[in-house]
Amino acid sequence: MRQILYGKTDWVDVAWTHGVLKHTIQKDSYSCGVYVMQMAKEVVESFPETPSKIRIPSSQHILSELRKEIAVTILEASVFNPKDHCSFCGQESPAGRVGRNTWIQCSSCARWYHAVCVNITIKGVRKLKRALWLCAFCT
Repeated sequence: MRQILYGKTDWVDVAWTHGVLKHTIQKDSYSCGVYVMQMAKEVVESFPETPSKIRIPSSQHILSELRKEIAVTILEASVFNPKDHCSFCGQESPAGRVGRNTWIQCSSCARWYHAVCVNITIKGVRKLKRALWLCAFCT
């Protein structure tokens, strides 16, 4: 998706490894999502280096603000009109096919897809107009 949406291939050949990072310990039972997202953000932002320690403030007020920032970031990155954008590639038109789109809708979840993105030919789309088609999420 990163390559299709942004034309970026800078991480395509990166070999990832695992490890243990020192980090702030969560002190409540409900902020795990904030901690995980902040840790992931720190790791990605410092890449290719690895942070020696990840410090996350444990104040409830600051955690609440971080929670809001994370929500806004996710929403801004994910909002698109599903009737105008393919649920597979996220684009209005598949690569190299501007203005020549054949769409197919999942019979269960009603998401729209470019036929080419889900490997269905135009002939296949015509056949499926008389039958049910389920996307990968619904099968």
